[in-house]
Amino acid sequence: MFECISQTAIALDRCTSILRLVLAGEMFVNRETRGVEQLEMELDMAAAELERQQQERPDT
Repeated sequence: MFECISQTAIALDRCTSILRLVLAGEMFVNRETRGVEQLEMELDMAAAELERQQQERPDT
């Protein structure tokens, strides 16, 4: 009986370790995705500003 409980505890510990790795990976991906979304937003804003400046500039 003790052997079964011990093996179950070891298996649960391994599962917990795997789940922690998965969670850490998910957090990393989410952080990187937010970074990419931020860059895309900044690029869109810069493109809009450039377009606005070009429209305001008189044609030569």
